Amino acid sequence: FSEFNINLGTTELYSTNPAAGTTYWLPNGVNSYGNLILSPLGGSNIIFPNNDLLIYGNLITRGQNADSWFCPTWNVNYPTAPTVRVPKTITVNGDMDIQGGALVWYGNGAIDQDIVVYGDVITREDAAIYAWAISTANTLSVGGSLINNTNNSVAPFGTVSQINLRRGGSGRCDLIFFGSNNGSLTNTLNTPTTRLNNVTINKGNSQSSTLTIDVTGTLDILTDNWLTMQNGTLRY
Repeated sequence: FSEFNINLGTTELYSTNPAAGTTYWLPNGVNSYGNLILSPLGGSNIIFPNNDLLIYGNLITRGQNADSWFCPTWNVNYPTAPTVRVPKTITVNGDMDIQGGALVWYGNGAIDQDIVVYGDVITREDAAIYAWAISTANTLSVGGSLINNTNNSVAPFGTVSQINLRRGGSGRCDLIFFGSNNGSLTNTLNTPTTRLNNVTINKGNSQSSTLTIDVTGTLDILTDNWLTMQNGTLRY
């Protein structure tokens, strides 16, 4: 089984208790998966391990609704050693396909929790991406496109299906577009809500690579100094 992950073997991890606030923790010390499927049930939460993690293929989530969270960390220390929360990077070589559930940064304060996706990030109708409470040192880096097909539905415990990277004063996540291929911040369904914090565009090493922002619905950006252009061309 030493080649299982490198050859894109699939691991599915799921929760069984739908109660709100229930936590399930991925094992510390596991540094890689092939394709990883996360299926939190109801209002339960699946927490990533307390170390850097590489996913060789795709990260797919099949949460029951937007209340079904999967989180880089939680607002308490880990139940097994190492218990103290550490800065980490979760790298996905393929796509992040949020078919259900919500990617949520929560409770890590100023401890860096960075997610790097070399492919696309797709957020579907009853899914969400949030920078939630007491979580201010986060980045989401996208090598392809960020596709927001959320529908603003409200899950039973109150999570709204949308992309919100600036939730009040205590939840923030910066968005980075990188790589030499053209990309977009867009949608193909619905009229979603997209709320952004700081955005950096670093496409290629010249003006030839483009990032197109043509997402419909509500696009909420900061008043000033929200955009950093390093390489590439922005089509707005």
